[in-house]
Amino acid sequence: WGEWHTYPSDNLMASTTVMASVLQAYQDAFKVTPTHVSIDAITYDGLTYNYKIGVHSDDYQDTACVPSEGLLMGRLQDGKQTELWKTQVIGGEAYPDVQKTFFDSASKANKVIDCNKQSHLTWLLYDGLFTSATLTGRETYGIQSDNNLGYQFHLISVSVSGDSIVAEVNNTGSAPFYYDLFINVDINGNSFKSSNNLKGHLPGVVTSYSIPIQASSGNLQLSVSLVSDHVIRTIRWATEGTDSKGSVSAFVSYSQDTNDIQVETSSTTTSIVNLSSPQRTQFSLGARSSVSLVMLLFSLYSIL
Repeated sequence: WGEWHTYPSDNLMASTTVMASVLQAYQDAFKVTPTHVSIDAITYDGLTYNYKIGVHSDDYQDTACVPSEGLLMGRLQDGKQTELWKTQVIGGEAYPDVQKTFFDSASKANKVIDCNKQSHLTWLLYDGLFTSATLTGRETYGIQSDNNLGYQFHLISVSVSGDSIVAEVNNTGSAPFYYDLFINVDINGNSFKSSNNLKGHLPGVVTSYSIPIQASSGNLQLSVSLVSDHVIRTIRWATEGTDSKGSVSAFVSYSQDTNDIQVETSSTTTSIVNLSSPQRTQFSLGARSSVSLVMLLFSLYSIL
């Protein structure tokens, strides 16, 4: 956890030359794993911040997205980094002095949740939820806040184009997925992966992903899921009807002679299945849902 300061002994802080060398070293060393540093780095006098490294704010509170407060959003604007979230992780820590009252009212909770979305947070540290005396509504608001962090992929529809399955996906969350992520279609035990990557799929954007398949003629059952080599738990669709393994199922009738696939619903046979409405993946405070992305997020430490 890099605080990026030596307060109250500011004279011991590393020079901007050393800061730049540390940031460059991390950028050069980590080509896959997302890294992040204290937001202090992007507004530090004399340091030009142009690195592929995310930031975290250790004074996140219900006014964090009020630019005039000089907190997260204000500092992102001052450092000309308001678009950084599109490629790098943004995170935060609930400011320790306000943790006891962080979610003690609907008004404060709604401000935090709105700021989660505006700042495109992927993670938020709030230790006070577990160590402080429980206040009415704190658990409910904490879960609501958690549910508005990071990505949420909704599978809108599954259709057919030639010898490929086409999945239409919307990210209904607050941030993209920062690792390689693909759609997997399982057909009678055989797996086929999308040719395009969901990494960087921005919130509110609907994108079609093509999954080339090979199958024999007949009735087939599709199981559509999300897969990544960097995730140790199941990634679930944020779509109503997703099963415990994170998959959405559909039955198809496939003919090699016509190279045509038809998707069967309960009443008709058609080339497209429109799936259920999006459903935010819910978490409990005791054990986080399997949709969680386990990122190895490295902070930078000041070198004196």
